[in-house]
Amino acid sequence: EENYTRYIVEGDKAFANKQYSQAKPAYEQALDLKPGEKHPINQIQLIEKALIAEQALNDSYQQAIEAADRLFNAGSYTDASRQYDGALELKPGETYPREQKQRIEQLLADREQLEKDYAFILAEADRLFETKNYVLALEKYKQLLQLKPGSAQPTERIAAIRKLLGEQQALEQQYESAIAQGDAYLDKNQWDEAITAYKQAKSIKPSEQYPENQLNRIAQLREIEQSKATAYAAAIKSGDASYESKAYEEALKAYQKALENKPDADHPANRIEEINILLQEQKQLADKDYNEAIERADRLFAEKDYNTAVRFYESASALKPAENYPKEKLLSIRTLLQERSRNQMEAYNKLIMNADRLYQDKIFDQAIDAYLEAGLAKPDESYPSTMIAKIRKYLDDHAMVNLVSSPVTIESGDEKKFSFTPIEMRLRKNNYVSIVARKTSEADPKVYVNYGRSAQKNGGIVLRTITSDENGDFLVRVSIQDRWYREDNNWIAIYSEGGSIEISRMQIAQGD
Repeated sequence: EENYTRYIVEGDKAFANKQYSQAKPAYEQALDLKPGEKHPINQIQLIEKALIAEQALNDSYQQAIEAADRLFNAGSYTDASRQYDGALELKPGETYPREQKQRIEQLLADREQLEKDYAFILAEADRLFETKNYVLALEKYKQLLQLKPGSAQPTERIAAIRKLLGEQQALEQQYESAIAQGDAYLDKNQWDEAITAYKQAKSIKPSEQYPENQLNRIAQLREIEQSKATAYAAAIKSGDASYESKAYEEALKAYQKALENKPDADHPANRIEEINILLQEQKQLADKDYNEAIERADRLFAEKDYNTAVRFYESASALKPAENYPKEKLLSIRTLLQERSRNQMEAYNKLIMNADRLYQDKIFDQAIDAYLEAGLAKPDESYPSTMIAKIRKYLDDHAMVNLVSSPVTIESGDEKKFSFTPIEMRLRKNNYVSIVARKTSEADPKVYVNYGRSAQKNGGIVLRTITSDENGDFLVRVSIQDRWYREDNNWIAIYSEGGSIEISRMQIAQGD
């Protein structure tokens, strides 16, 4: 009983797990122990039915797989995929049909890419063929046969190209021969023969650029040769003219240029040899002149006569342009002169500021002196003289009394008195005596301006020493003296000491 039960338990467990090959022997052993028991008999019958059904399923599955494999091997991937789907419906747990479906998907993707590649390469091959680029087209058609062996269009085109290339090869040989001849003639400067050969090559292959380029090159070479001949003749003419006028440096350059255009010419070569000898002799003389110029310039530099030193340094530099010493000294002088100029400008600006202030305050005599001093500081500046002229015009416009209008001479030691009607007191502020005068003696006279009323002298001012025999402007601000303002002065006298003077104009003007 115990063994029977054990066999039944083993059989039921295997049966429940559909392990029929293990369940059936267990039931048969149990039946041997108890031949009449229905349970093992029924289970054996069920197992036999299940085995039959399983066999039928396996057969159907195998048939579906075989059909799918045949379609797969024939390249009918879509139909094969449907058959594999049928097999999976019979046995969903089988991996083989799934793997085959994945392979089909990859193969279909590969086939699609192949078709795209084929179409792309075919279009490129056809384009190359149409443009007669047969060598590259041939390679493309060969690639197409690698993608699709036996394809008709690539096969036909390959045959056509090989025939065309055979014809082209013969033309290519003729072309290369003509080009070789042209190049050989060109190397020997046999231009007419080279032109004939290049033209023949061009007629064989009209689309080739090389023959045309070589023909253009020959034309350029002829132009260059003509240009060189013209340049040679011009250089010889210039060189001979310079040589005759002893301008040897210019002649040397011209003859050297002539040799550049005609290296084997004897005339310029001989002249160059002669000129080099002459220039060597000139150099020896130039060394002497250079040393003398440097010595003179250095002495003037030490004496701070920079402007004169510049001329001698420039002369030395012209004699020996390659020498640095005179250039360095010229640079040093420029630096010193620039510093001097800066100092002059600073002094000038200060003087102008002072002069402008005096002008604004209408202290015209001091303003003129300041503008004159500024003009001496920077003689090239026009502003000081413009302002002086402006002051002169202002005083002319505001003249109250004309004392002298035609030239009057005053000898050394003499005094001349000029009378006028007393100026109203309200007009005596900021009065000026404006004088135009010059010296008429060798000595520089000292001049005094005196004023008074009737027989009484009320005051006087020393005028600046007159040093020029040309007319100059002199201005005396008499109103700074109290007695000019308070007294009714009616005369002005000019006294000359140590020399004679001539006054061409004198007037009294109001400053404001």
